[in-house]
Amino acid sequence: MATSVKIATDTKDKIEQLQAEIKLETGRKVTQQELLDRIVSRQFDSKAALIDSFRDD
Repeated sequence: MATSVKIATDTKDKIEQLQAEIKLETGRKVTQQELLDRIVSRQFDSKAALIDSFRDD
């Protein structure tokens, strides 16, 4: 089930930039959903580092 999430314009721009770089480097077009799923999955594996990143804010 898909859920909409509001994101800042600069974050959307970064996602689009990553999509473009992935396509250039790999020749594979990925959706924003695929990209976000992978980012979250990989970051979840090091969630202590993610949690710590909010301590500095």
